[in-house]
Amino acid sequence: MTAPKEGCVDLVESSQLGSRRHPWELARCDFFVWLLRRHRLLVPGVVAYDIGAGDGWLADQLRARFPGALIRCIDSGYGDGAPPAAGPDALSSLPPTPADVVLLLDVLEHVDDDVEFLREIRLRSLRPGGAVLVSVPAWPSLWSGHDEALGHRRRYTTASVLALLRAAGLHVVEHGGLFATLLPARAALAALERVGVRRASLHSRWEAGALTTALVRGVLRLDARMGEAAARLRLPWTGLSRWAVCRSLS
Repeated sequence: MTAPKEGCVDLVESSQLGSRRHPWELARCDFFVWLLRRHRLLVPGVVAYDIGAGDGWLADQLRARFPGALIRCIDSGYGDGAPPAAGPDALSSLPPTPADVVLLLDVLEHVDDDVEFLREIRLRSLRPGGAVLVSVPAWPSLWSGHDEALGHRRRYTTASVLALLRAAGLHVVEHGGLFATLLPARAALAALERVGVRRASLHSRWEAGALTTALVRGVLRLDARMGEAAARLRLPWTGLSRWAVCRSLS
């Protein structure tokens, strides 16, 4: 089995983002660092697989923040070579040795049979009791040309992603929403498309200056922190994405 082409930024989209990382991507990285740290998933000695690692930028950021953990990038798009940020041990298919932690960040929406794909990863690539961190795009009603361009098969409701995780044999430890502030913009884009007006994606080229980038990143970081707090308090929270921290049942 090979991992689909997606991750923080997939290998197609990375060529469209320009020289600066999008503040959405920066804030998303900040959020997953907080989450991984709070759940103590990337402690020294842990082996983690970033499946669908794309251009490897996120994995590179995690290596810097969790220096004792071994993070391996896996993406079927690597072919004969991987981007430098993915690291020298990047792979185009899953290795036979199971990991302690598996990251599946914006991956499951790319596969036809997401339940079977996730179940096989649990059985083949995750040690018993290991952890899985998942994120997926939310709200099927927000489906747009951006989803089609990235090869998405679906967007998820809270109920459907939780059902998927449980059907694959995972216990959901915590889950929540991410980036509620982006919902109005994405809803407007989807509505415009439905009446025949095409607009640029929220993830198109980002060429704004450092100050604008920092301001947008700050707003999105606050948004993410609010969603994280809601999850800890088990309060409902919406967002452009759904995420979950899981453990293997066997």
